[in-house]
Amino acid sequence: MRPGGSSALHAVVLAAALATAARVSPATEADQAEGSACIATFSEVDREPGIGGRRPRRTYAFAVRFDDGPRVSVPTSAPTSVSLTTGQPHLVRIFDGDELIESFHFTFEARKSSRLCLTYVDFYQTWRLEPAPRRAKWCRCEPPPDQR
Repeated sequence: MRPGGSSALHAVVLAAALATAARVSPATEADQAEGSACIATFSEVDREPGIGGRRPRRTYAFAVRFDDGPRVSVPTSAPTSVSLTTGQPHLVRIFDGDELIESFHFTFEARKSSRLCLTYVDFYQTWRLEPAPRRAKWCRCEPPPDQR
């Protein structure tokens, strides 16, 4: 090998590594962006019988758990917001008291928004997660403190 050939090779490898890192960094930052899920309020009105007049035996003491985070009681007076990282799948588990009644996976990308709203649909007695409606007071959350 000629003199200086080794350092020229190192320079090429270093330049290629830096170029690759420059291309990967923006995607990594996007993957770590913050999204939020606003948990809408639940009230006595939402205890209406479902389809066919049948109502499951529920305590209506609903709580939600995102991924491995803490359980969050479904609020009765004001919606509450939970911060979550975008760019990865999340698991939502919904409880009635200690009973797991519903669970599903989602990504912010599939829902096409970084601000989502989780609501109880009393007629169907199920839960819906969708982009937060702009004018819906029942699911208008302030961004979580770390996103203000």
